[in-house]
Amino acid sequence: MALGSSLWAQEQIGVKPIHIVAWGDSEGMLRRPGDDPKNFNPAALKLIKSLQALDQERRIDLIVCTGDFVRFDPIPQKPKQFLFFKKWPKELLARFYPTMGGDEEFIAGKYAYFMREIGPWLKNTIPLESSLTALAQRAADEAKDKGKNYFYVERAGVHIFSLWSPDNLDELERTAQWADEDIFNPTVAPKTAQYRWLARNLWQIRVAQSDERPIIILSHRPVLNRSGEHLLRLFDIFDVDLVLSGDEHVYAEKNYRGVAYVVTGMMGDSLGGCDNLNKGYLGRRGNHFAQFIEPYGVCIPKTPLDRQCKPYEPADDHYLDITIESNILRAQAIRVDNGQEIEKAAFVQTLTRERDVARQNEIWQSVQ
Repeated sequence: MALGSSLWAQEQIGVKPIHIVAWGDSEGMLRRPGDDPKNFNPAALKLIKSLQALDQERRIDLIVCTGDFVRFDPIPQKPKQFLFFKKWPKELLARFYPTMGGDEEFIAGKYAYFMREIGPWLKNTIPLESSLTALAQRAADEAKDKGKNYFYVERAGVHIFSLWSPDNLDELERTAQWADEDIFNPTVAPKTAQYRWLARNLWQIRVAQSDERPIIILSHRPVLNRSGEHLLRLFDIFDVDLVLSGDEHVYAEKNYRGVAYVVTGMMGDSLGGCDNLNKGYLGRRGNHFAQFIEPYGVCIPKTPLDRQCKPYEPADDHYLDITIESNILRAQAIRVDNGQEIEKAAFVQTLTRERDVARQNEIWQSVQ
């Protein structure tokens, strides 16, 4: 992506900053599957209190999640018994946009349950037609696709795309029926309904509408070093600004061709290490197509830490506090236990626009 100023950036001068919070991989309100319902994940409870306080201090426009947020929570007989709904205030849920995680969220249908019930649950808070339930249905209708629950939303001056990217898609022995629908696999991606839907909507924003406002991609699996280069190329061509992922229980960040690739997956579960991210996924976790690009510039922690079934230790459980003002995006990881900044877990991104219409139109033609 070329450097330089843009008309959009000039028009944003004096406009109210956009405030976004991102987090991922709490795994659920419960600490582990089968736990006593009273044994909640302490980090998740601290997160809620932290966001309520932050919202009072500086209103949060968007709350996004990189997946695995209801993985361990049982599906109840009635939505009012769903642990996530019981603990999260509706005023925060009305601004909450999560992407799908893996395992129980994907295979056991817990994310699908969340997406189906969140609209009716917030019916007196937001209109049903603007709910996540409606957004997922709209994307399915546009793409003529079923059972994926990816979505697009424009809110607070930001375009957000949530991809269907559960980590189990790497595990062909468990998910062979989905092998031809994995947007990460460069061999099959251009033929998938999701890829065509994504590319068409990016073209509509950048070319048809000449809209230069920020674009954020949510993907549970980290894109950099885990997918083929086709997604990196797509995000570069359409001036995507930020790609947020989880799955790996770390904080990691890398700027590649002007796009910030960030992994934020530390919220109460055991902490991962940086090997997968920094050495590439080819041959790891069942992946047979990943293209290694380059290591992440920052990755915390470098070595794993097992906290399962142990007394809670906050370690570096965090959320990402993001502000977009004019053409500058600033992000800082904040510890949920004490509200302090995590050293080195921060970055500043200049949002630039290349406006390469020829390459954008080439993509458009390829997905017709």
